Amino acid sequence: MRKGRLSGAKQSKLIEHFVAGTTARCAAELVVVNRKTAAYYFQRLCEIIAHQLERDFTRSLAVRLRSMSLILVVFVEANAVEVQQARSRYLAC
Repeated sequence: MRKGRLSGAKQSKLIEHFVAGTTARCAAELVVVNRKTAAYYFQRLCEIIAHQLERDFTRSLAVRLRSMSLILVVFVEANAVEVQQARSRYLAC
């Protein structure tokens, strides 16, 4: 986090403990920070991760939709060519 007063080393240690599944209170004791600070940091970290995951999902969904629309356009164009060929066969009779 940008404006936090925790040093980078303490932030890294807290993240390590959170990833390992340590509770905020226990991690606070191990890193020697206030338990409320650790709980707040954990909450903010979860919000940042959730926001990043949502943004990545939205981007990947947009890419998939674009590729599907391109495939649909190609399919429609190919189908139109087949329809024109079929019409020309029937008109020749």
